[in-house]
Amino acid sequence: MTSYNDLGRIAETLGDVDKALEYYLKSMALAEETGYTRGYIGVLNNVGPLYTKKNYSKGLEYLNQVLELRIKAVPLLLRKILRMFISNKTGWTKH
Repeated sequence: MTSYNDLGRIAETLGDVDKALEYYLKSMALAEETGYTRGYIGVLNNVGPLYTKKNYSKGLEYLNQVLELRIKAVPLLLRKILRMFISNKTGWTKH
């Protein structure tokens, strides 16, 4: 998955939008297939803005999907923060 994403970044940097999308979409499929949500969101975040250059409405669909997935992830993040606080018997540490 990471290799396809890296190849997509290279193709994007070189200005080859079609090739970049091809690699990003392969990376996205692998992330989805393996259940790697964080990676899937990351690739979607690459695909959305790039896709708007070819098909604006499709690019917005990808970006809206990123937003929805990130909103769903917020409760999980808050639970992780709460667990960190609870595991620190003295409470929040001061720096």
